[in-house]
Amino acid sequence: MPELSGPRLSIGVLGPLEVRLDGEPLGPLSSRLRSVVAALAMSAGTTVSTERLAAIVWDERLPDNARRTLQTYVSRLRTYIGVEDRLVTAPSGVRLEVDAEDVDALRFERLLDRASRAADDDEEQALLAEAIGLWRGTPFADVESRWLEETEAPQLTERYLASLEHRIDFDIAAGRTDHLVGELRRLASSHPLREPLWARLLRTLQLNGRQAEALDSYEAIRVRLAEELGTDPGPELQRLHRELLAGQSPEPGELRSRIAAAPVTVPRQLPIDVDRFSGRAPEMKELADLLNPETARRSKVAVVSGMAGVGKTTLAVHFAHESVQWFPDGQLYIDLAGFGPRPPIPADEALRRFIETLAPASGPVPDDTETRAGLYRSVTAGKRLLLVLDNASDADQVAALLPGGSGCFTLVTSRNRLDGLLARTGAHRIALEPVTHIEARQMVIDRLGPDRVASDADALDPIVRRCAGLPLALAVVSARAASTADLRLPKLAADLEAESGSLDGLDLDGDALDIRSVFSWSYSALEDEAARVFRLLATLPGAECTVEAAASLAEVPPRRVRSVLAKLIRANLVSERPGDRFGLHDLLCAYAVETAADRTAGHDRTAALSRLCEHYLRSAYNGDVLLDPQRDRIALPEPPQSITPFPMPDRDAAMDWFAREHRSLVRLVQEASASGLHRQAWRIAWAMISYLDLSNRWRDWEQVQRLAAQAAALEGTRSELALSRRLLGRALTRLARYADAAEQFLSALDHYAVEPDPVGEAITHVNLGWLYEQQGDFRSALGHNRSALKGFESVDHLVGQSRAYNAIGWDLAQLGELEEARELCERSLEFQVRIDDRRGQAETLDSLGYVHRRLGELARAIGYQDRACTGFADLGDRYNEADSYVVLGEMHLESGDSGRARDCYEHALSILTELEHPEAAAVAERVERLAGSLRARAHAARRPPASGRLRATTRGRPSVLPWSRVKRRTQSAQNSRHCGSAAWAPSSCQRIQCFQPSGRRSACSTSKKPERPRCALHQSGLWNAWKSHFQASARCSGTSPPSSSARPSGTIARTPPGARNRWM
Repeated sequence: MPELSGPRLSIGVLGPLEVRLDGEPLGPLSSRLRSVVAALAMSAGTTVSTERLAAIVWDERLPDNARRTLQTYVSRLRTYIGVEDRLVTAPSGVRLEVDAEDVDALRFERLLDRASRAADDDEEQALLAEAIGLWRGTPFADVESRWLEETEAPQLTERYLASLEHRIDFDIAAGRTDHLVGELRRLASSHPLREPLWARLLRTLQLNGRQAEALDSYEAIRVRLAEELGTDPGPELQRLHRELLAGQSPEPGELRSRIAAAPVTVPRQLPIDVDRFSGRAPEMKELADLLNPETARRSKVAVVSGMAGVGKTTLAVHFAHESVQWFPDGQLYIDLAGFGPRPPIPADEALRRFIETLAPASGPVPDDTETRAGLYRSVTAGKRLLLVLDNASDADQVAALLPGGSGCFTLVTSRNRLDGLLARTGAHRIALEPVTHIEARQMVIDRLGPDRVASDADALDPIVRRCAGLPLALAVVSARAASTADLRLPKLAADLEAESGSLDGLDLDGDALDIRSVFSWSYSALEDEAARVFRLLATLPGAECTVEAAASLAEVPPRRVRSVLAKLIRANLVSERPGDRFGLHDLLCAYAVETAADRTAGHDRTAALSRLCEHYLRSAYNGDVLLDPQRDRIALPEPPQSITPFPMPDRDAAMDWFAREHRSLVRLVQEASASGLHRQAWRIAWAMISYLDLSNRWRDWEQVQRLAAQAAALEGTRSELALSRRLLGRALTRLARYADAAEQFLSALDHYAVEPDPVGEAITHVNLGWLYEQQGDFRSALGHNRSALKGFESVDHLVGQSRAYNAIGWDLAQLGELEEARELCERSLEFQVRIDDRRGQAETLDSLGYVHRRLGELARAIGYQDRACTGFADLGDRYNEADSYVVLGEMHLESGDSGRARDCYEHALSILTELEHPEAAAVAERVERLAGSLRARAHAARRPPASGRLRATTRGRPSVLPWSRVKRRTQSAQNSRHCGSAAWAPSSCQRIQCFQPSGRRSACSTSKKPERPRCALHQSGLWNAWKSHFQASARCSGTSPPSSSARPSGTIARTPPGARNRWM
């Protein structure tokens, strides 16, 4: 914008609206005029369309004469400002001529951008202070506009809070903490669910020696998160809590360099870029200008719209590859499937994928879309991410996927204009038109080479005209010509012309396209086998497939189908994808579906789907064997000879295959069920379970098992229906829906009563035992596990017997019966050695290590634990190997051998880092702290025992809670152990005060074994759960556990793998 002359106009929106002329405030404005000024100011120097301005001013309640009313408002504003040339009107909208530096919100963001690029800390702090100083209160405080309130204000507030937190970090690192407590308490009160503020409050209290207040503050945010959001504190707050419990306090100078988060893999999800990108120079520049700090508009969203085949995805992906340097935090890509034969991906599913990619340690993804969107915005806040949302159907599908960080950029492609998104977000739209005739000619020349074209130059124009300027059509035609060296361009033009008019316009998105003739011409040039494979690919449940899937679908060997796919790639009808996979453009997929419908009978399509089901079933079944070799198998008929499963040499290959294919598997179960292929749907659902459990995809598990139960009810046996009910119960248990889970397990037992299956019935009892363990009722769990043992013994099922012995031993250990627990675990190990159940051996060795540690026999515990580590390593179970080495390190530390402890921790750390597991950060801290661990242990030994600390924390003011709250809070502690978050669990119960049967209050003491019945907590079995988490917390913090005499029976230090992964 050229330099402005005349009086200086400045506008403030970071608080109530302020309009000043040469520093002097102008008078008040009406409500509507305040909205107009705020909207124009936020797009300073840029024309705001009439439609967008109306949407900001009136939201969705537009008056009939909105345009005329806006003209009246603009006229009144000119009079109000008193400077004629500051408001410029045009047919496209209105522009406010004001320097961005004179709009406080725009200046605020520019200062923060400069701070992020500052050369040193002093410059950065100065810029932060200047930016923060512009803040006067809630943005747009007296402006009535839902758009500004819901879109602009949250982004500005997020940046403000992030800058405050950054400034506070500088103060903490410099030791300037005396003044921070009051400021942080006010901020935490104003933003009670913002965990980074609470983390800094805890840190500041800790550095000022106010540990008790810090623990109280942790409890306050933990309770609020649990009650309002149903979530646990994040990793940073949990780590601080462990430090507080351990009495550790780092020096302020260490904090700036400490890695507080788990290792993060930067996502790089962009599809492969095209080899020869040409044309679209104006559009590439237009997009690049949006990223230029000197020329950028306010919007951080761009929409590339246009008809099918016009090159939207190619442009977006190419631009994204060219712009990766601007986005160090990664690039996300998703095909939303808004158009084409496959169902669109809903916003909540896309959110789940993004959250799992960006925050794998955040725990289970919330169920409802609104909560997911809030978590997603929190995860993306403060990051510089590039998102490509490809093939969106409408604004609603996109709106929830817009990130919270102002440093993010979102590129959306759609066949629709997405006017609603533009109105709500001020997105910048690029309407992609077919390329010009000159550009189209150049595209063909670039692909064929100038020499090939020069000899038949006259034939080029008819070819280009037939392709109608659509890059997809040009690519298909060029590929046909390139793949046939002796095909002269005049012949190509004649063939293409002959196809014209033989088919109707391809109407796939409401725009009549004369592109079907291009596809038809290219398709008709295929050999019969390649044409058949192209039609069959329309059966795929996902957007891509492997060679083996295509071979099974086509009933030909993989080598042969690979050569056919190569022909389709050369014809540009199929594209290569990363990982030796192949896929169809959505428009080509729609054409394949249409062609298959015209040329393939219904029973042939069902047969093709059945072959695809067989491929996925055999592949998933083989992968499941690798993931859980001891799982009881279902019976499968002999596979057809034409079916080629995907090769999986080892467990890692199986995990990788499932990670790529699990969404296709879910969709295939749905399609098979809808097509009447109930037996295959049931079997595929069964074969997915081990992966879904290992990857925590419990909602997918629930979905496929509900379909499996329906399929079994239609065509299966009672035993198969019982199996589906049992597996569905396991998913519901994982989701903490215990009543629903119990109903499924009991239904399974009912079916087994009619159609006996002793092994299935026994496994169901193991599942019920696990369900009760999750709720802390170890006595009920013990009863079910003993029933399971009887069932396994009745049919001499040795694997089941050995696992049941371990489960019973675990329950007895929880209840303090350590000697009997030891005997049963030893018997379990004897069975497992005899039958070569290597996983069972590793799990039982781990349990024996725990039992002997509880018995005070540390040397024997170390021996068992060392063997467990070796067992998990031999199995290739990397996570449990790392987990066992952490425990072994603790045992060595307790024995005084800090050197071996450090070796164990470092080995565990190397595995967790390789796995990119969120627990790696905690182990890394433990390695770093090891040199001072003995001093910390000595300090811990001088402190009062656990019960004394408990009473000190509550400071004589325990809360009296109703039993429903007691149970819920303690259950949160129980759940945290199974989610690997035991560190905070003690505070779930540290304020609980129980009632004796007489009704008198009685604080639960940790100083001696409670007399039964002591309180509802003891009666339910949840007392042991609470005590187990207190021990887990002590273990995580690096301190010694309380002595045996100081804890009641039933306390544990950890959950061995065998208890975490009960029978499938």
